[in-house]
Amino acid sequence: MGKYYYKLLVEDRKEFLDKEERLLKKSKGNIIEIDSNTVKQAIMRMKNGRAAGPGDIPIELIKSGGQKLLDMITILLNKIINGEKVLEEWKVAIITSIHKKGDKRKCENYRGI
Repeated sequence: MGKYYYKLLVEDRKEFLDKEERLLKKSKGNIIEIDSNTVKQAIMRMKNGRAAGPGDIPIELIKSGGQKLLDMITILLNKIINGEKVLEEWKVAIITSIHKKGDKRKCENYRGI
């Protein structure tokens, strides 16, 4: 099952490459900047009551963090999108497979969360 998810999530998939190429064409070497309103909208669209990630920080805590936290997240995201190094710990994901329907022997009949 690990190989199946790797194929879905690897960054050299066509879908990822197409997005990256569009982003590079859009920026043409310029610095890309995400504004805090865009970050806030993305955070507010996230669903409450979901399991926290490896850092155990629930989205409800981030949503109620106020402007200072929003500014810090925006700065961090801008650094990352413009090429600053990402911590190795942030590249780790835990995926659990949940059977959707059909033959339980086929990987495509599972959903990774």
